[in-house]
Amino acid sequence: MTELSEILMAFARDVRADRRANSNIAGDGTALELLIAPRFQTLIEEILKIRLPGAQRLLPENKQAGLGRPDLAFARPGAPARAFIELKEPAKQLNPERLRGHDGDQFKRFQELPIWALCNFHGIKLFRRGDVQAEAIILPAAALDPNTPAARADRMIRGHDANGFITILETLAQAQTIP
Repeated sequence: MTELSEILMAFARDVRADRRANSNIAGDGTALELLIAPRFQTLIEEILKIRLPGAQRLLPENKQAGLGRPDLAFARPGAPARAFIELKEPAKQLNPERLRGHDGDQFKRFQELPIWALCNFHGIKLFRRGDVQAEAIILPAAALDPNTPAARADRMIRGHDANGFITILETLAQAQTIP
């Protein structure tokens, strides 16, 4: 079993436990997103420690003048953020044409960013401005479901190829200064 699989299994195990412990927020997308976001930040930091030890730091809620606050930002100490990830709760589609209301408005604003990603914790899409550059499955969605047994979730993750996700993370972490 690879170290990446171990990291993904630990993330999924923690998310399932958090969701079971907070089942009252199951239908509340914003609260669910906020519940999972710190675990996802830790997941990315652990992967980058292995893949890109000198990578940029990952910061939560990074304000971008006129655009809003993407949920995660990649930045070097003392420098402005260079790349971003906007998080959505697990049930949300990552299809820009299906985003409505606040999510649709956010997508329109974030198209001003040179490089960023839209993520629902099990899938991720990389954008350059408003154009999709890549998309990947982080792990099977069922692995984050609080009703999925641990052994089944672990089997699904071990059988999943997360290389597309790693490539997107490396692209974001190595982004250059925004002009």
